[in-house]
Amino acid sequence: MVCYAQVIAGVCHVLKGMYTMTNNSPTRWQPAITLGLPALTMLFGLQTLRVLLPLIVYHYGEQPGVSTIDMGIYALSVFLTAFLAAAVRRLLRPRATLLLTTGGVALLRLAEQFSTNPRLDMLLTVAGTVLFLFFLPVYLGHVRRQREGGTATYALGLLLGLALDTAIHGFAGTYDLSWQPGTLTNLTVLALVLVQLTLLYRGAWRESTPPASDVS
Repeated sequence: MVCYAQVIAGVCHVLKGMYTMTNNSPTRWQPAITLGLPALTMLFGLQTLRVLLPLIVYHYGEQPGVSTIDMGIYALSVFLTAFLAAAVRRLLRPRATLLLTTGGVALLRLAEQFSTNPRLDMLLTVAGTVLFLFFLPVYLGHVRRQREGGTATYALGLLLGLALDTAIHGFAGTYDLSWQPGTLTNLTVLALVLVQLTLLYRGAWRESTPPASDVS
């Protein structure tokens, strides 16, 4: 836990310094976007995954006639949708796909936090997982085409997201926020979603996005 806290503190210190250096620049949001956007999306994606798997076992698995093999096929089918990412990106174009995957993961995570219906939870987490699986290659293709060294910041953003997820998971007593309904928990998730959507709004959608040919 101490190690992850030091990682988070170090990255925040770097971001603060970069923001100060670029405070008078029209790109002053860029440092926060390049790390914060993938980090928060990673955070929401991991939280969604930890809700999906128990729901497959304890909700879908409890339906009449559903066997262990059926549960395995269901889970495998969800994860195999990752191979459709390139087709979706070409169909919707890069800008729309980025907006759908990044914003969709956050909004579905928020909706799931407030949902009390297991069937609705199942639908929300399946959709959130699919969008998260799309996000990983789509956003990688985006940063690789937008700037030199984009792959490194992408990887650092995902590591920061993993660190944030582990820290929050630890502070919550390893009990996922999705299973802790309450005002404080709901406000925490809402605040994180608002930060992510703000970064999304300020982000690369203002830049020209190259043709969809980077995800294969």
